[in-house]
Amino acid sequence: MKSLITAISLTVFLAIPIGVQASELDGKAVLCGADEKSIKQGKDPFGLIFDKGKVAKWVIEGSRKKQLYKWDYYLKGSRQVRWGGRTLTRDTLEYYGGNQWFSCSLSSKDEIFKRMDERIARAKNKNKF
Repeated sequence: MKSLITAISLTVFLAIPIGVQASELDGKAVLCGADEKSIKQGKDPFGLIFDKGKVAKWVIEGSRKKQLYKWDYYLKGSRQVRWGGRTLTRDTLEYYGGNQWFSCSLSSKDEIFKRMDERIARAKNKNKF
């Protein structure tokens, strides 16, 4: 009888999902710094991609795309997403990081990479060296 209870307990324990749980933000992405004001200031756009409870920041470095970091995030109330001292305000899509605010827009991973590739191509065409 004791072995039957142990077997049932073990089966129930193993049936419980353990590890990263899906988040409501998984699969979502925002493109930041792609507004006219930022581009005129010479700033490159960057992307924030949410997947498996983590946020990855993709930037342009030289003539390539680079993942700058991938960190766990958490929801603060119903309006904010936070990670590593950074904040994304969900209702306005404003991102605060590096002591600056950036305007963002809803996007997708594919669209972010496409926009970054276009920016890199334009810069290469303008470069004389």
